[in-house]
Amino acid sequence: MHPMLNIAVRAARNAGQVVVKAFSQPENIEVIQKGSNDFVTNVDRDAEAAINHTI
Repeated sequence: MHPMLNIAVRAARNAGQVVVKAFSQPENIEVIQKGSNDFVTNVDRDAEAAINHTI
């Protein structure tokens, strides 16, 4: 497999682990409103951080 594809797959799997872990503890999920119809959770931010760290 192409090295860049390997990195992308690893990043997606790491982010998936963050999401699965958060899914098992829904009481810890915090929703923040970024805009009028734009919401983000702490899980979204943690998953994005996992992707950035992997890349």
